[in-house]
Order: sequence, then structure tokens, then C-alpha cells
Amino acid sequence: MPLFINRDQIFAHQVHLLEHKLRSKEERILELETENAILHLRLADCLGKLRRDHAEEAEAEAQKRWQHQRVVQQSTQSALAKLLSEVQILKQDLREVFAVYVNFATELENQSRLLLEQVGQASSALQGHHGNDVHSLQAQMEALERSLQEEKERSRTERERRKILHNTLVELRGNIRVHCRVRPVLPFDDGQGSTLAIGPATTEEVVQAVNDDTVVVNCTRMGNPGLNKMFEFERVHCPEDSQDAVFEEVKPLLTSLLDGYNVCIMAYGQTGSGKTHTMIGSQAEDHSGPQGEARQGVIPKAATELFRLISEKPAETHTVEVSVVEVYNNEVLDLLAKDEDGVAMGAKRDVITTSTGTSEVPSLSYVLVRSSADVMQLISSVLRLRARCPTLVHRDSSRSHLIVTLTVSSKSPNALALARRLQSVKKDMQRKAQKEWWSPRCRRANPMARQSGDERSTSSSSSPYHSPSHSPIHSSCPSPRASTAQAPFRTKLQLVDLAGSECVGMSGVTGAALWETSCINRSLSALSDVLGALAEQRPHVPYRNSKLTHLLQDAIGGDAKLLVMLCVSPTQRYMTESLQSLGFGTRARQVQKDTPRRKNIALKLKKNVKYIVSTLTHQWFRRSCEYQVLNEKDFRTDQKPPTMLKTIGQALFSTGLQNPKFTPNEENKAPDYEVRTYQTTNWISTTLTGMEQEAAMNTGFRRLFNYIQGNNHNKEKVEMTAPVTCLVDPGAGPACETTFTVSFYIPEEHQADPPQPSDPDVFLENRKEFTVFVRTYGGFNNMQKSREELLNLLESLQRDGACYKDIPYYVCGYDSPFKLVNRRNEVWILQKTEP
Repeated sequence: MPLFINRDQIFAHQVHLLEHKLRSKEERILELETENAILHLRLADCLGKLRRDHAEEAEAEAQKRWQHQRVVQQSTQSALAKLLSEVQILKQDLREVFAVYVNFATELENQSRLLLEQVGQASSALQGHHGNDVHSLQAQMEALERSLQEEKERSRTERERRKILHNTLVELRGNIRVHCRVRPVLPFDDGQGSTLAIGPATTEEVVQAVNDDTVVVNCTRMGNPGLNKMFEFERVHCPEDSQDAVFEEVKPLLTSLLDGYNVCIMAYGQTGSGKTHTMIGSQAEDHSGPQGEARQGVIPKAATELFRLISEKPAETHTVEVSVVEVYNNEVLDLLAKDEDGVAMGAKRDVITTSTGTSEVPSLSYVLVRSSADVMQLISSVLRLRARCPTLVHRDSSRSHLIVTLTVSSKSPNALALARRLQSVKKDMQRKAQKEWWSPRCRRANPMARQSGDERSTSSSSSPYHSPSHSPIHSSCPSPRASTAQAPFRTKLQLVDLAGSECVGMSGVTGAALWETSCINRSLSALSDVLGALAEQRPHVPYRNSKLTHLLQDAIGGDAKLLVMLCVSPTQRYMTESLQSLGFGTRARQVQKDTPRRKNIALKLKKNVKYIVSTLTHQWFRRSCEYQVLNEKDFRTDQKPPTMLKTIGQALFSTGLQNPKFTPNEENKAPDYEVRTYQTTNWISTTLTGMEQEAAMNTGFRRLFNYIQGNNHNKEKVEMTAPVTCLVDPGAGPACETTFTVSFYIPEEHQADPPQPSDPDVFLENRKEFTVFVRTYGGFNNMQKSREELLNLLESLQRDGACYKDIPYYVCGYDSPFKLVNRRNEVWILQKTEP
């Protein structure tokens, strides 16, 4: 039977369910409203509590503020009361002082009136009765004024006399004068754009000229007490002195030039201290007019004064020739030399020592000049060839030493020059050996020799550029009756503008400019060494350690009059360089020069002794070898042959010496050098510091030789090896010492466990694998020769674009001093691992 569902019942049921849900929702709403009311009550309670807290805090803050204001008010009232009382006291004191002032004013007025009356009475009495006394007093006053003028004139005369006596004393002590010039503060002294600027204190003036012969350096530093160093010289120029004032002190030397003296004026100092300004002047290209003449330096003013003095002499009795050279990277460059097209090229020249002990530059170019304008035009044309490079100290720093030489030839010397010449000829003849005094090879005794000599002189005079070296004292064979009228008498005026003496750290240069600075510092160090040797009167003066000192040998150590112009900067930024320059001048003042001695006889004797020693040594070694061959059969088979001959061969002829192993690099080999890679090995070394390489090598060799002779912990003798290496690490400046590390290679049998040295100055060195560029050369090694070969190697490496370290470098020797021929020396430059 079908099931029928009543739709009304279904709807009624659904309505019932919906009503049930509605009641539950209304109950839920009622619960939420109740909770909301409770929360509103809690919120109102919290707000009320918060308001009460804020009110309490505000009331406490107001109370505290009121108390503070009350305290301030009380203190202010007390201070005002105190001030009021003090003001009352001051008013009372002021009234008393005013009363005293009124009393004093009244009394002063009365006394003044009385004094005026007394003066009037006295003057009327004097006019009436003592007129003669007034006239006598006036006469006495005029006499005192005349006496004062006479005393002033006498004082001036005494100062001139003192100056003359001082110059005479300087000549007797060695003809070296030292002047100092302090330049003014310049715009670049503030150090803007330079890493050297430390602060505003660097522009403070610390070098001051206190009078005409004293300069003071204030060496005060932060945290140190005041310290002043004082230096005295023949003349000190302050920053306000003009170029004319500087030249007035130099002018008397030009008179000595025509009197027969050689003269040298040298400017020394750091870059930017005013050397070129002092020697050449500012704006050298335009020196016309009064302003241009005022800016001229010593060189143009000296040329003008020289030709003025010559104009006072008889006509055509004096001629002047000019040569200009620069010493760049220890090379002498002739700036007047020209190529086939007539273009100046700066050709290299060499410096030699003649038989009379003077220095000379063969093939040097000389130009005849007839006025000071010709001299300056010539100098201006070659100044563009001078090496220059910007540095941190100056944007146009000179990188070479400039030497301008004016040679004056006098055809009719005056009495003073004739006396000087006779004295020079006499001393030169006294230095000659007896067998060189008169010889058939003399030109007067040998017509052929005289003819060839005449031909040479003719060819020399026909050349536009000739060397003025044909004087009687330069002849190869002077006679006892040497005539003083055979050739013109020549004197030289050398004007030297040295390169800057600052250290590498001050200039801030790198690359090629770093090598230029190193060469400059070495040459200036050599100049300082020469002055030190002359001041201490050492038997050997190292003129040949540098081309600069070799070239200026006659001026520094000869009978020339030498003036050193120290140029210093006044600011604290350059205080170290200024102290170094002033110290150099102090050493120069201590030099007492003697007449140069001839050294060719000693050299001949030295060569003869070496020849005799070599001959006897070879004969003795040959006889010993024959003796060993004849007696070799007498030795038993279990007995080692004697090692005497081996030791002799090693010591005298450098045979049989062990060498460190290396691998040659044939790919990078060049015609003038080779590339080697040395293995890791042990060496015995010692380190020394000083200025001269030869002295350091000798001391280091003695220490290491004592080690191999048994001066070690094992008391064990070690065989000699080759090469003897010397690692040279040059100092940073002219006054800085060089570090030398002398080393012996340890033989193979001791490489694993070398004996420990007993000398604390000797140490074991483990050299890791390294690669070097090697240049080999012969002859007896010295500092000058090793430097020349080092420069040649550096030029070759720059030519090939190789990566290398220019410092430090090695100087190596393979032979004993007794070996006279086929000697082997090397210079090593380390290869850079990264380009």
C-alpha cells in the first residue's frame, strides 16, 4: 500500500527546528551582551584608576617643580643680596678713589704751575747769563756725532777686514765655503693633494736665519720638550734676500778665476728648496729688462760678471768656452753633442783620471762664446734635454745633476796667474818619477813625436768642439826648463745644480723614477763619503764610487775654490731633509784639503808586485804538481792523496770549487744575459751595513772564512765554494746606509746538516728556489764596475720587457784575489713572480 507523506507535517517540523535554533541564538546573544556589559564596567574602572594615577603624578611633578623653583629663587635672592652689598662697597671705594684723584689733580696742577714758573725763570737766566754754555754743549754734541760716524766707519772697515781674514783662513784650510739660503714659504708647502700632508703643523716655519752666519732649526715635537739646533756657515741668506744679494757673496770668486784659481759653485738641497732658482733663476727663457735681470740666478750673473772682468783686460787675451753635461743614472751625458743632422742628442761620455791625477772627460763638446747672452742662449737650448719627472714634492723635479763649465783661456796671464802656474808646474814636476824626468821619448828630443803631437794639436784645433786640456802640466814629459808661454793658461768655473737629496719615501716615486731616485741618492751618498774621507784625512778618498764625484774630483779635492750653496725649506714638513742638508754643509766645512798627490807610481808598483806574486805562485804550483806526480807511487792504496795541492788550487786559482745547482732557461736567454733557476739550498751568511761595498765584502768574507776554517760548533773545516754572493739592499736616501748580506754556498756533503756557526754575526740561511737574470763580466770587481754592469742588465731587461725586481740585487764573485786573468763576476736580478 503506498506511503503518503503529509507536506504540512514536514513544514511544521522544519518550523519547529528553526524556532529552536532561533531561541538558542537569542540566548547566545543575551550571554554576549552580558559579557560586554561586564567588560565595559572593567574598562571604566581601569580608566578611572589611570586618571587617578596621572593626577597623582602630575601633582608630584608640580610639587617637585615648585620646590626646585623655590630653591633657585632663594639662591638667586641670596646672590643678588651679596652682589648688592658688594656694589655698595665698590661705590664707597669709588667715592674714596675719586676724592683722592681730585686731591692729586689739584696738587699736580699747583706743582706744574710752580715748575713752569721755575723753568721760565731758569730759561730766562740761561738766555741772559749762560748762552756761552749752551753753545759749548751744542759743539760737544756735534763732536760726539762726528765721533759716532767715525766709529761706524771704523766698525764697517773692521767688518770688511774680518771678512777678508776669514776668507784667507778658509783658503788656508782648504778653499771650501758653505753658504745657506732659506727660501720663503711657497703655496705648495701646504701639502694639498699630497699624501705627505700631516696637518696644519706641517706649514709651520721651523728653519730661521737668526743673523748673517747662523741658522736655527726648531726641532720641537708633540710630547717632547723644546730643542733647537744651531748651524754656523760663512753666510746665511734669509727668505727676504734677493738674487742680487746672493750673488754679491759669490762675485769675489770670479776675480779669483782670472787670478788663476779653478772655481766651483755647487747648489745642494732637496727638491723644491730653490736650487735651480738660485743657480739659473726663474723664467730663464726671458731675462731681458731690469725685472728679468733681478730674477737671474748665479749662472747668468756669473757669466755677465766674467765677461765684464774680461772686458777690462787687454783685447783678445781671454777666450771663454762652455760645456754642459748632466749625470743621469750614474752616466755622464754631453748635452752639447750633436748628431749628423746637427740635433742635440745627449751623447754618453766617460770620466778618466789623467797622469797628473786630474779628472777629464774625453771627447767632451766645447762651444766658444763671446758674451753672457751666448752662454744663456746655449744653456736654455739644452735645458730641455735635462731629465725631469713629477714627484710628490715638486711637479717638475730634476732627475739629474747639471754641470755647466766655463773654461777661460788666458793668452797673457797676469802676475798672479803666472805665479800660480809656476807653482803648479813645480809641484807637478816634483811628483814625476826620476826616470820620467827626461826621456828620449820627449817631444823636444824626438822630432817625430813632436811632429805627431803638432799634427794632433792641429787636428784638435780645427774641430769646432775641442777639449781644453793642452797645458804644460798635462804634457807627457815636462822638462826642467818648462816654459810658461807655450800654451794658454786655462782655469775652469764649474756651476753645479745637483738633483734633489730627499729620500724615496718623501718623493713617492715608483717604477723607472724609483731607479732614478736610487741613482741620485747613491751619487749624493758618494759625495758625502768623499767629504767625510777628506774631513777625516783618510788615506783613500772614494772619488770613483760615483761618476759625479769622479767628475768633480778636481773641485772637491784639488786646489779649486769650492762654494757649497745649501738650499733649505723653512717648513716643518721638510724638517728631516733640511737637517740632512745642514749636516752635509757642516761636514763640508770640516774639510781641510791638501794638494792632490800623484798616484800613477803607486799603481805601477802595485802592478809589478801582482806580476811577481803571480809568476812565483804559478812556478811554485807547477813544481808542486811535478813533485806530486813523482811521489804518487809512494802512497798506499788505502791512503788518501794529500789535499795540499787541491787547497792551493782553490785558494789561488779557484779550481775545483763546488757551485750551487741551477737549471738554465734556454727559452728566455738573451745574448747579453741568461736566466737561471736555483734549487733550494743552505748558505752561510752575515749581514753588514755601511756606505762602501768593498769594505763590507772584506769584513763579511773574513767572518765566513773563519767559519769554514773551523769557527763553528763542530770545530769542523768546510771546503771553500763559489760564488761568494753579496745581496745589496740600498738605503732610502743619500745619508741612509746600505745593507750588505755576504754568503758562502755550503758544500753538498754538509747540506743536510750544516755546522752551526759560533760567531753571533754569522747565521745559516735556507734559500728557497728562486730565478735570477744573470750578467757575467770579467776583471777585478769593484763597486763602480758592478753598478755599471747592473745598469747594463737593467737596460737589457727593459728592452726585452722582462718582469724583475730592481732592488735588492746580487753581486757575485767566483775567483780568488790571486787570480789575475780570466776572472768571472756576475750580477743577479731577481725575477718577479707576478708581472
